[in-house]
Amino acid sequence: MSVPSVDSSQHAYTNGMAATRALSKSEQKALGQYMTPPAIARFMARRAVQGLSSSAVRILEPAAGSGVLAVAAVEALSELSDFPKRIELLLFEVDRRLIDGLQQVCEALRDK
Repeated sequence: MSVPSVDSSQHAYTNGMAATRALSKSEQKALGQYMTPPAIARFMARRAVQGLSSSAVRILEPAAGSGVLAVAAVEALSELSDFPKRIELLLFEVDRRLIDGLQQVCEALRDK
């Protein structure tokens, strides 16, 4: 099975930063916007899946942003010796500026 490359999380991060660049600090605070840098997202994801052994995995991301953490989670799962046969992502985002990019990330992950 082909999995996303490390560049995938960087791409999601870059898209998210571009989409939210025009926001003021107060708007970012009101939305709870913080784009997690790819290196931190990968660290968090590896810690979250450490020791996991399952044929199916479900991931809930209540503040998906541009999809950096979702991509990092799939990347981390791909590093496991027992790669899951099925990965389900349930992603929520309230900032409409991020939805198109998030959908592109999801489609790229689904096509892998």
